[in-house]
Amino acid sequence: MKNIKVIIIAVLAGITFFCVYKYIASVHENNSLSANIRQLNIDVQALEGEKNGLVQDFGREKEINSALNQDITGLKDSLDQSKERMAKLETDFQASRKTIEDLNSEFSLVKAENTALRDQVQGLQLDISQAKAEKEQMQVRLSSVAELKKAIRELRQKARLAKKQVQNRIKAIEKIILGNSGFLVKNGKSTLSGTIKIKVEPLPGS
Repeated sequence: MKNIKVIIIAVLAGITFFCVYKYIASVHENNSLSANIRQLNIDVQALEGEKNGLVQDFGREKEINSALNQDITGLKDSLDQSKERMAKLETDFQASRKTIEDLNSEFSLVKAENTALRDQVQGLQLDISQAKAEKEQMQVRLSSVAELKKAIRELRQKARLAKKQVQNRIKAIEKIILGNSGFLVKNGKSTLSGTIKIKVEPLPGS
């Protein structure tokens, strides 16, 4: 009986020791698990913080991207407007160049008209000089009564001829100035009709 009690006590002691060991191991494992859980919670919080930071960074990047897109759109609009202005400037430049070319052509025509008018005026001045010379010659010839009647007839004929020639020359000048808006040449053709020629001949016997 005594041996049985010893065995029972030993078994109970072994069971008790095993239970205590298991309890201590369980507590140690529980503490380890708790520490791991706390560390995991810390890691989760850190990950949450990092996630929030990434979300904020993503939001800022999204705002920056949106602002860049707006800037790109504004630059495209500015570029389109610049292209339109350049096209308008090119059109204005071509129009201005054509205007300058037209003005140069008109200047050349006006210069030619002035040259023609100057020639006509010089012709009239030459006619006047010749008429004065003839007048002086006539005054010398009219000193004799015999030649007076003959000189008067010739003078009348010359006066009619000279008047007609001067009228024709004046009409030619008026035609240059007024008849064709001042142009000597239009559509590649001369606007002067006919040729005016004044010929002064000395009186017979002079």
